[in-house]
Amino acid sequence: MGMIFGLVGVTHDQAETLRADPVLANDLVTVAQEEGHDAHHKAFLERLPLEKRQQAEERRAAIENSPQHQEYRKLVDEARSKLSRLGALESALNLEKSWHILHYAFTGDVGPVGSPGDALLSGEGVGDDMGYGPPRLFDSKSTQAFADFLARHTVEELNARLNYSAMMAAGVYGLPMGQGLEAEFEEGIRREVASYFPQLRDYVATMASKGNGLLMWLT
Repeated sequence: MGMIFGLVGVTHDQAETLRADPVLANDLVTVAQEEGHDAHHKAFLERLPLEKRQQAEERRAAIENSPQHQEYRKLVDEARSKLSRLGALESALNLEKSWHILHYAFTGDVGPVGSPGDALLSGEGVGDDMGYGPPRLFDSKSTQAFADFLARHTVEELNARLNYSAMMAAGVYGLPMGQGLEAEFEEGIRREVASYFPQLRDYVATMASKGNGLLMWLT
């Protein structure tokens, strides 16, 4: 499946609760991911013709009735119950595998460079390691700084920085590979930026306008 990136806005009080009880950060990620999967599956079904939709629903039902899935649903329900302490939650944003391409477009590097554009690779770790480190918390000040950084950029400007060969040599994660022309691959990553950058920019701007912080994760 690969390394999938998500983030969700959190209020000051929610952030303090997560610091006091870090395991709640993992519960929040678990629930946010499950809700994201459900929304993605619903949208997928709506695009299918009726006959194929029924077949897909039958396959999904078989999976959901399996003992393994029932156990997983129990864990999700337990996590959701514990999250009641946090009150109303924001909807999460899923960046899929685009996160490292976006970071490279922001900074020109595969790692942190010491600027607000590092946000996708930085933050205050809270909770347990979820495979690629723990969830990471950002306060309202850092969220506003990231929002200001994103507002200064455009899709066109970011895409002008992308070069498939240079990104492959640098080790950027999530690049298309296999048979095909580099020009086609480069166009593909530009489409990713054109899709995910506006979503990220607008989401962070909305959270900053509310005075919220952010919780980010990579699983």
